[in-house]
Amino acid sequence: MTASLAKKIRDLEAAFWSQAEHIKMPDDEVVVFWISLHPLGIPIFISWYADDPEPQRIDRRTERIEKSLPPVHPAFFRNEREAVRRAQWSLHKSAEYRRLAEDYWNRFLEYARARYDPKDGGLLGVALRLFEKEIDLWVAEREYLGLEWSREELASDMIELWKIIERERDKAGKPIDEKANAEIWNRAFIEHVREVYGREITEEDLDFDRKMWSQLSKDMESGKPASESEAARYLRDLFERYPRNNSADSR
Repeated sequence: MTASLAKKIRDLEAAFWSQAEHIKMPDDEVVVFWISLHPLGIPIFISWYADDPEPQRIDRRTERIEKSLPPVHPAFFRNEREAVRRAQWSLHKSAEYRRLAEDYWNRFLEYARARYDPKDGGLLGVALRLFEKEIDLWVAEREYLGLEWSREELASDMIELWKIIERERDKAGKPIDEKANAEIWNRAFIEHVREVYGREITEEDLDFDRKMWSQLSKDMESGKPASESEAARYLRDLFERYPRNNSADSR
């Protein structure tokens, strides 16, 4: 009798959870906005996460809620990806989790729309605002090298680089571990140099170039004239031998 009753309860639970429907969240709206920002959604998210301490606090709280919940029922969205199942399970089981998730994505939308809406200057305008500090540095470096380089060209380079990064992330299944992401960045830089500058490089070449850029920064900070900088001579020679392919510009 007890075993029969337990089976009926399990069957009722399975029938109930098999009929579950997705709980709509602001992240549906985020997806639409994210697509309009492609491929700059990730760096914008990173910028928001660094600027606002609240999403980090929300992440810690939702993680605690997830750990306190019972395991996802086997009948619950059985054909969905595991990440979707876990998120929806938390939304169904915890009103506090739903409230925090809504707050999280509403905060991101408010932040991103106020600063990086592509309606204001297109994707290139987004890149100019998003990478403003980096572009300031890159312009100064190229002036030190005696080269003329527009801010739009540098912003376009970043768009092209992030397109490659997104392709590599998709191919790798969007890994989150540090080593895999470092390898993706290396592959993306190598392909970017090939596409934009027509230069074939290896990882060893990439490492050496990074050392030269690091040395260039030190030479600039120390006030060393560019004519006396080995790094400046090396990098200027690269730009002269491999001029930028302006047809790669993103608009």
